[in-house]
Amino acid sequence: MSAVLGRTGRPEVIAPVVCLGVGIHFFPLRRLFAVPLYDATGLALCAIAVATAIAAPLSGNAALWTLLPGVGAAITLYATGALLLRPSYLRGPARPTH
Repeated sequence: MSAVLGRTGRPEVIAPVVCLGVGIHFFPLRRLFAVPLYDATGLALCAIAVATAIAAPLSGNAALWTLLPGVGAAITLYATGALLLRPSYLRGPARPTH
């Protein structure tokens, strides 16, 4: 996809399109791995891509095309990783004792 966007003269939209694609792939991963947090991760990444597509052209600042999805995706993905590595999450749900 990035090659197509580059060849068609729209290289600035590569970062938000990649961010959107990564966000969309988290929705089936949520079901596959039974990780409810992946819904929020996917939603955040998709929202970042849409926000970039709105804010970057309105601002006229070409750097926002890569800055917003780059920093936004990094924060989202590092936060997801940190939440998944919490000891309480790794132990799984509390099991009742009988």
